[in-house]
Amino acid sequence: MEHLNNLLKEVLRCLGVNVTEKSAKRCSEAISILEEMLHNIDVELGAKEPSGHHIKAKDHDDFQALVKEIHERGNLFSFNLTSERNYQKFPDFQRNILSGLDFKQLNKWLNTQKKEMSHLQG
Repeated sequence: MEHLNNLLKEVLRCLGVNVTEKSAKRCSEAISILEEMLHNIDVELGAKEPSGHHIKAKDHDDFQALVKEIHERGNLFSFNLTSERNYQKFPDFQRNILSGLDFKQLNKWLNTQKKEMSHLQG
């Protein structure tokens, strides 16, 4: 019953400003038919219902792809700022957001992450 109530709320939300007492009543009378239609579509398409168990995401491949991209591009963190804007109230303000980044520390951190990921993978 709770699932039907949630489905009805979603349908009514979709009506937006067009929701009236009459349209809400019509939707509530059709909600069980709508739920059955959605179920049949899921069955025909072979859609799987979530198991309810949470699984830890396997982000190793994503991390490896990111590291590969950084190495291939080489100059990933360099860009040219040619803007004429300046900050009169903040004369020492660094326009380059990466001006304080220690690339040796970044590289060390990335290597540590790669080692941790390889331990988790194997």
